[in-house]
Amino acid sequence: MTEFAEPIEMMKHRRRLSTQTGVEESVEDDPVENDAPGPPRSWWRRLAWVGALGVLIATSGGAWWVGSHTQSPDQAAARAAEPVASWITAPVEFRVLSATLVTRGDVQPLSQTTVGVPASVEGTPVLTRTVVTAGDIVAEGDRVVEVSGRPVFAFQGETPVYRSLQPGMTGDDVTALQQSLVRLGYAIAVEETGNFGATTKAAVAQFYEAAGYQPIPTSATYPADRAIAERAVSDATAALSTAQTTLGNGDRGPARSVIAQADEAVAAAGRALNAAKANVTTDVALAQADLDVAKAARTGVENNPDATPDDWNAANIAVSVADVALGDTIRDTRDAVDGAQAAYDIAVLARRELDQPVDVTELQAAIDTAIGARDDAVNAVSELDRVNGPTVPQGEVVFVTTTPSRVLTAVTTLVADPTTANGDAGETTSINSLVTLATGGLVVNAAVPPDQVGLVTEGLAVEILDELTNTIYPATVATVAASPTTGTGGQLGHTITITPDKDLPDTLAGTNVRVTMTAASTDTEELVVPLAAVSSGADGSTRVNIIDPATNEPVVVKVTAGLSAGGFVAITPTTPDTLSVGSDVIVGR
Repeated sequence: MTEFAEPIEMMKHRRRLSTQTGVEESVEDDPVENDAPGPPRSWWRRLAWVGALGVLIATSGGAWWVGSHTQSPDQAAARAAEPVASWITAPVEFRVLSATLVTRGDVQPLSQTTVGVPASVEGTPVLTRTVVTAGDIVAEGDRVVEVSGRPVFAFQGETPVYRSLQPGMTGDDVTALQQSLVRLGYAIAVEETGNFGATTKAAVAQFYEAAGYQPIPTSATYPADRAIAERAVSDATAALSTAQTTLGNGDRGPARSVIAQADEAVAAAGRALNAAKANVTTDVALAQADLDVAKAARTGVENNPDATPDDWNAANIAVSVADVALGDTIRDTRDAVDGAQAAYDIAVLARRELDQPVDVTELQAAIDTAIGARDDAVNAVSELDRVNGPTVPQGEVVFVTTTPSRVLTAVTTLVADPTTANGDAGETTSINSLVTLATGGLVVNAAVPPDQVGLVTEGLAVEILDELTNTIYPATVATVAASPTTGTGGQLGHTITITPDKDLPDTLAGTNVRVTMTAASTDTEELVVPLAAVSSGADGSTRVNIIDPATNEPVVVKVTAGLSAGGFVAITPTTPDTLSVGSDVIVGR
């Protein structure tokens, strides 16, 4: 048989189709092709068959269309009438019911510290040395970055650095610095705890020098200020010594030589007084004698008949001169006696003063003043020493909660533009975020809507899903914020912190994961129905409704409702065996 041969039954079927459709088809008894030129007879038979089939399909399709678009009046009325209401039911299930809350969370370190440009950097900051890279482990005392030649070290402590630490300061931050230095092997006196004193200054200086840096001094003028203060101490000390010598001399009284000199002065003054008194008699007597001689000479001239007028005039002048000389002598000798008397009185008074006790009140006051000046000068030097020395500028030490810590991010270039915090090539880098250090394990921070926060409690079991690797990590809710806050997406929620049961891999840091919490669950499998199936009766009972097969009307079944979750509620029939798995409960109509 050739490829154009047909089974006998098929040919008979074609004949029937031809009769039905009115298409004439000549069918040869011999199924073999003709030898005549042109298409074989079997080909023509196929063509006739295809045409008949097409007519049949068209006829059937037209009949279907007419039937589907033609209806009787009764059919039209039935279709226009409202449909008969029917009960909407749902089957009773038997399973464990769980209240599950699903949210998203960010994987972050338990604590992280950001390293910025230290306050000791002046001018435009320059990243002079990259010390760590992401993933490095940083121990206590390690340098993490260097900016403009100034280092930043990581110390362990709970107190954040909010100021530059200088000699003379006190506080918890000073204590944290001291504790770190002691752990690193530097000696600090116990009595200095919390006080940046002498041993702390020495430890800070040694730490910086060991790291290859010079500590920054508190004051650039300290050497000159101290020299001035030391001179003030020297001057005050000299003034005190002079005052003490004066007081000492006053306590002992005048020296014997001083007394001897005063005695001699009294004696000399007495002799001078006596001489002055003696001179009064002698000098006046001599002047009186000269006057008497002059008068006698004049009398002789008066008695001499041969005396001339000139002689007479000369005698008168001599008497006048002698008289004046007598007056002068009387006055001069009296003044000399008065002067000698005064000198004698003074000498006697001076001698008497030497015998009087010395009043040292003023001398002691002078000493007290000198002591105060000296002490002030000494204290000024001590204060300069106390508040000057090596300092720890703000930002050159950062405290992390625990060490060693892990480097999350670290920049390799620095452009002083605080507007962004991206360290990628060609973009600016924040001067406040050069290195980020992570301490403690990774945790997940998520948010729960206020209407669902009641389902979440501390200690609640959690599943963390890493959707990239499809790995589930068991965890526990550690904290639940009491008050809601607005997140970055503008949604209000309570922040929760989730702690994994085992450490999460570092590769998850910074990723967003799925968080699933089972807030409540039935202990065993229970009957469960949709919430829409449960209602309350006038008597306060809880009930569901099932359909009575005989009347097709609802029948009340009282139940006790249990846990509700996911749109379902666990129930227990008040009367046993009134409900079972597969029973249909009414949820609507």
